[in-house]
Amino acid sequence: MKWNPGPAGVTRVLGGPARGFGRMWEKNYLMTLEGVSPRAAIAPWRERFPWPAPQRRGRGVTVLKADAESVTASTLPAEPLTGWITVSAERAGPLTDVRVHLLMRARDPLSELAFALGGYERQDRFWVAALTALAGRLARPDPAVVIRGVCLDSRHQWRNTRNVCDSPVLRTMARTVSVPFVVLGVGVLSARTRRRG
Repeated sequence: MKWNPGPAGVTRVLGGPARGFGRMWEKNYLMTLEGVSPRAAIAPWRERFPWPAPQRRGRGVTVLKADAESVTASTLPAEPLTGWITVSAERAGPLTDVRVHLLMRARDPLSELAFALGGYERQDRFWVAALTALAGRLARPDPAVVIRGVCLDSRHQWRNTRNVCDSPVLRTMARTVSVPFVVLGVGVLSARTRRRG
């Protein structure tokens, strides 16, 4: 997807599901709150996205659009999923519906495997925890969060297999495998230093 930010004519190429490898999923996480305006529900997300996940600051997403009642972001290459995330809030009579909408694919074959082996459940827990934390911040504890997901495209995009070269899963595996060697190297250097001293 391409996006033209204004009259200067500068075109940025954005990420999105088209750049991923795995099956394309649409997921919705819905929470209904009473006595909270849509603006109040979205304000924390506008301050920091994805709220409340400070450990992910500096990576994760780029905010594409934010207004008083919604925030839309695109995942960055450091993430195992590629796609768009929209958090929105709207009136439903006297209530406010807060929705997290995801449209994404696993970035590469290793990420697809990791998500098939439990990554999707971790993703569900993350977004349920984020919505629950938001409700707590707005003094509406213990909300019910409804999760709906559907696979929109079960095909793999084999042309994006090369994404594995920059796979976050591969980088994590490399760091994990290298730890014993780093510890061993530090131990050897430490022993040599003690012998010399």
